[in-house]
Amino acid sequence: MSPSGNPEPQAMKITTRLILSFLLVSVAPLALMGYLGLQAMDGMRAVAVGESTKALRDLGEASIQQKAVDVARQVELYLDAHPEFLALSPQDWSAEAEIAHIAVQPVGATGYTAVYDQEGVVYAHANPAMVGRNMGEFAESLPAFWAIFEASLDGSVVASYYEWQEADGSLRDKYMSCVPVGDTPLRVAATTYIDEFSQPMRQTEAQINRIFSVVQRYLLAGLAILGGAVVVLGFWLAWGISRPILDVAEAAVQVESGEYQAVSLERVSRRKDELGRFHSGIWIGPGDLMDYGMHTVDPALAVFGPGVEWVYNVHQEDKDVATLTYPDGRVVVVHLRRSGAREPHWRFTCFAETESVQVDVAMQDLYANS
Repeated sequence: MSPSGNPEPQAMKITTRLILSFLLVSVAPLALMGYLGLQAMDGMRAVAVGESTKALRDLGEASIQQKAVDVARQVELYLDAHPEFLALSPQDWSAEAEIAHIAVQPVGATGYTAVYDQEGVVYAHANPAMVGRNMGEFAESLPAFWAIFEASLDGSVVASYYEWQEADGSLRDKYMSCVPVGDTPLRVAATTYIDEFSQPMRQTEAQINRIFSVVQRYLLAGLAILGGAVVVLGFWLAWGISRPILDVAEAAVQVESGEYQAVSLERVSRRKDELGRFHSGIWIGPGDLMDYGMHTVDPALAVFGPGVEWVYNVHQEDKDVATLTYPDGRVVVVHLRRSGAREPHWRFTCFAETESVQVDVAMQDLYANS
């Protein structure tokens, strides 16, 4: 309880702190690296698909433009050989199978070429119903389409995208390139759906997405397994570090209550690491100072009396040196020599404020007085 009467907040346990530390320095970086890895993979996938799609679109545009140039040149050559066709009406012009075959050619899977004059009147078209019509009729319904068409009427080379309305009312992007036919008043337009050229990339994109999903699942599974292993390892290490400390702490509590014979720190003493050396060097649990049937503190109490406040031990290969502190200021240094003497014995040195007393007690004397 605090002086104000309120319960004091409990401190975080060492085990909890160690576990949180392991999680912070291992699982958190793993999660961050996994997230960044997935983001990088997704970015690479998007770049690969985007760049490939753009490359195919560029290839499609170039293909359509080249088709318009090729057909315009073919029509020009035919008209050079048959100049009388320039005087024919659109209906008569398209009725001639030979020139119609040259003027209307496929572009891609669904596209085509068409021939029209400088006024926008169609001379040859894949849809015979369009022959003789002026494309200006679509100025309001298809303004983007007409903008391309209108820009080509003066003989300029024009190419751009427009939206074409399908029979079901949906809109799809088409690309059209318009080229003049030499010095004649005729023009050639080549058009088709641009997604025809990117269709292979859609299949590739679907395959890339499937591969990405598989890799993502494997990566997440690997990170989950690794993260779980790290968590288990963290718990094991935290428990392995904190358990000996807890044992020593419990031993200290028992020493404070006078239960010298009840504590065993054998599990700590067997350790070969720093905690084992800590136990050997600084004694706070009496179980390890049992020699010759009695505890080192027992003869010290028999000589100087009870009431020890705390005990500090330095362990050496042939002896233990324990320091006992009394509340009245007395300090007793106990030397327990196990080898190098004629017989095992204890040496007690009591230091007070003005003098010191040294007492040697042989083992048989202790047994004789017990």
